[in-house]
Amino acid sequence: MAIVLNRVGLNSIRFFIAALILVSMSVSLSAQEGTLTIASEPDYPPFCIVDENGNAAGFSVDLFREAAAVMGYDVDIRVDAWNIIKEELAEGKIDALPLVGRSPQREDIYDFTFPYHTMHGAVFVRKGTDEIRSLSDLQSHSIITMKGDNAEEYVRDVLNLKSVYTTSTFPEAFSLLASGEHDAVIAQRLLGIQLVDSMGINKVVPLDIELDGFAQDFSFAVREGDKELLAKLNEGLSIVIANGVYDRLHKEWFSPILLMALSFRDKIGSLLWILVPLILFIAAAAIIFLRIELLRRTRRLLESEEKYRVITEDIDTIVWEFDVLNDSWTYVSPQSERILGYAAAEWTNLEFWRNRIHPEEREKTFSFCMVMSNQGQEHSFEYRFRKKDGEYIWLNDSVSVAMKDGKPAVMRGFMSDITERKVAELELRRRAEERELILREIYHRMKNNFANIENLISLQAMDSGDDNVIRVLNDTISRVKGMRILFEKLLQSKDLGSVSPKQYIVSLIEGLVQFFSGSQNLIELRIHIDEIEISQKSLFPLGIIINELITNVMKYAFDPAVGGLVEVSIFSENGRLSIVILDTGNQLPPDFSLQEHTGFGLQLVQILTHQMNCTFDIKSTAKGTLQEIICDKAL
Repeated sequence: MAIVLNRVGLNSIRFFIAALILVSMSVSLSAQEGTLTIASEPDYPPFCIVDENGNAAGFSVDLFREAAAVMGYDVDIRVDAWNIIKEELAEGKIDALPLVGRSPQREDIYDFTFPYHTMHGAVFVRKGTDEIRSLSDLQSHSIITMKGDNAEEYVRDVLNLKSVYTTSTFPEAFSLLASGEHDAVIAQRLLGIQLVDSMGINKVVPLDIELDGFAQDFSFAVREGDKELLAKLNEGLSIVIANGVYDRLHKEWFSPILLMALSFRDKIGSLLWILVPLILFIAAAAIIFLRIELLRRTRRLLESEEKYRVITEDIDTIVWEFDVLNDSWTYVSPQSERILGYAAAEWTNLEFWRNRIHPEEREKTFSFCMVMSNQGQEHSFEYRFRKKDGEYIWLNDSVSVAMKDGKPAVMRGFMSDITERKVAELELRRRAEERELILREIYHRMKNNFANIENLISLQAMDSGDDNVIRVLNDTISRVKGMRILFEKLLQSKDLGSVSPKQYIVSLIEGLVQFFSGSQNLIELRIHIDEIEISQKSLFPLGIIINELITNVMKYAFDPAVGGLVEVSIFSENGRLSIVILDTGNQLPPDFSLQEHTGFGLQLVQILTHQMNCTFDIKSTAKGTLQEIICDKAL
């Protein structure tokens, strides 16, 4: 499963290697023994960290060591802040960096290997935050990111945000957010999830907002112009991918929990557009270099072509090339026979591929590929494909297009078997649907049970001749009624985790007033409630509180023959939630003290408001009695 986690980056590398073979432009540079001096960041998990002994560690650090080793290099690594080590590389004080996110600004300073990992950005907020729902909402909020990181370039140059606060490291940024400072952190999704988990921060979560244009291709970086070292690092990186070292390091450093947290776009998205200029650049450099040393390197060139052919045939991917003008497959790698059962010679024309796509996806898949290819756009898509034995498997097909006279001439790409990942996704979806069905059944039964309890208590009250017993039973009925109404609203809510407090509280209050007033209802009821989302955890105690306060009003404030006005307001202002209940009935006794009051109802209200970090007050007014609850933050 760890391989799936980095499918985007690894597939990009495989595509790069395959493309070099297909265009016959591979070159191998001989290794030179020596020591490379590099530097690493201390707080960029799981790519660059510091272990318990104070030494540099992490996925990118170990990957660089392995790639350098196969080319005959020793590596001397030291640790320092990102702002320092990036300047040292630009000034030539060190030879390379193991982890640099590629961007147009940095291409003027460094030269990059082909990318070995791709990550997308995410917006991280405190749990319960509902003010940020889209990219446009970020304009009015304070954003934190790391100084000098691609994230800072993105928020300033792409989003043009005004209120941006930078920190030296991302752990510092997440600590500030968790402590209540600023409104959001923008960082790479995988990095942020790993940090909040390792730091024990459980109240910061990523939002499901797509940050268009914020995708980082991570590569090794060398000083601009150091073409010889760049070529050797590219070759070393290709070898460790082919010999399985890359997969081993990936499994060691990437936790399975990160796979579950990834957005769907992170799992299947591919930024192959960046490979086209990279391939052209390497090809141009290789041609110049070969012309200078043509005689001396002829033999090595032939050996290199054979080496890359072996690498392509060893990876678990079908590399292919299709001649659009002649409707023929000019190359299909041997993996086709192992993965699909079809030999390369069986791939005759485009219809061979089209007719084996699952009927449910055939027309949609074929049309999408043709439209994108006619526009000359690189694209990636998923579909089910019939193997030679009749079984269907899921493929991810990534395609690049070479145009001629405005029309597609040659298509190149690779097909990867993603059946295991798709089966896991379908299983997760099935479990989620099953869980929701079970919850709805539980809520339905709870509602019915509360209704039965309510009816049984009502029958008991009707049979009792003791006024005190009837009063106690009626109080119990009102409390049970409040719980029943909440479960009814939960069943009607699309999100079982939250329900609109307006619908619930309106139903609760109207039911209580009707219960105590009977057929002669002389109470005028006014309810003003903002549309505020309150969690299920807070809505239960809130319903009990309102039940007790309205019950007290109906029992003690009014003469049944006269009636009066009850006004309930719930609103949010400046981040504070206010609940106000005003009645025009009897005022409180002159010597009333909330602290000395021994009634069960008000004592219960005080206990619950304290648990919810809210305050409660009750006082007489010129018109009657005012009860007010104030919470400093959303519930």
